[in-house]
This record gives sequence, C-alpha cells and structure tokens, in this order.
Amino acid sequence: MNSTILQINKIFKDGISLGGIFHSAVQVYGEDEWSFGFCEQGSGVFSCPSEKKNPMYTYRESIVLGTTDCSIFKVNQILRELSREWPGYSYDLL
Repeated sequence: MNSTILQINKIFKDGISLGGIFHSAVQVYGEDEWSFGFCEQGSGVFSCPSEKKNPMYTYRESIVLGTTDCSIFKVNQILRELSREWPGYSYDLL
C-alpha cells in the first residue's frame, strides 16, 4: 500500500502539481505530532511520533507554520477540547 501511495504522490504532486495522499499533523512543544483521523469509537484526535521517526509514514517534507504564544498548559487544554469535539467517526477523507 505504501508504495502505491508513493507512486500516486509522485504523479500528482511532482508530475502535475495537483496534490496527493499525505499524512499531515501539527507538532507543538515536543517530539509528538497531533492529527485527526478515523476511528469507530472515541476521539479522532491522536498523537504519534513525528514523521521523521514514525515507521508508518514515509517522510517527505515539513512546513514550518511559525511559533505560538500559547503555553504548554494552554496547548494541552486546546488538545483536550478538540479531542472531545472531534469524534473519530466524523472523519471524512474527502
């Protein structure tokens, strides 16, 4: 599956600059990334090791979004709120 996704990405992103199938996440204060994805029960908000260290993904690139004025406490509070508000069953790939 991973090689198929890599081929699709090569064609769509590199060949015709249209997009592709990419894991995306936000990394704030630490090594873990935070993402949103499908699960049948519970929150779709989850953390995982950064792409560079995660064997489930083929690292392609990072895009620096800048810095935050929020404290670690505030970031954790936001993540808890998002975890309650975004159930995994509501995730839609399209």
